[in-house]
Amino acid sequence: MSTIERPRIPEIIRRPDLVGTPKKGLLALVALMGWILWLYLLMPLGALLAWWFGYHRLDLFILSDPARTVNTLQFYTLIIGIGGLLFILWASYNWLRFRRMDRRGAPPEANAEVIAQAFSIEPSKVQLAQSGKVLAFDFDELGQIIQIEADRAALAHFPQGSQANSAKTDSAN
Repeated sequence: MSTIERPRIPEIIRRPDLVGTPKKGLLALVALMGWILWLYLLMPLGALLAWWFGYHRLDLFILSDPARTVNTLQFYTLIIGIGGLLFILWASYNWLRFRRMDRRGAPPEANAEVIAQAFSIEPSKVQLAQSGKVLAFDFDELGQIIQIEADRAALAHFPQGSQANSAKTDSAN
């Protein structure tokens, strides 16, 4: 049985414990900056809701100088409009560039040999696994498949009560 050398850290890290400390710090900093920006953008809405429910400090800042409030709202409208326009331009550019290309498609069908090579097992074991209804896999210390059992042999791995229920289910089919 051949073994394939696998790296300790996969190309796409799905486990946070494998992410390095400097990268965790950078990700936390980016998240913090995003939250601060988000809260800054929501502050006027919060102030408006507070005023609506009776907190009258809004009178001092918004209603005392309506011209400045209008200027602020115009600035916000301008920023939102520019962002929306940039988004529409980018979407139009991508649509014009890629409208006649279809790079998506079904992946190639994996045959028994390809699957066997990926898991470092014999193709006959892959065919056995594909033909069985109940499967049991045995692994070594490194997580490599060392044995595959199908149907009756796989049922031997379950407690006796489960085998009786499975036998009833199989005989009903």
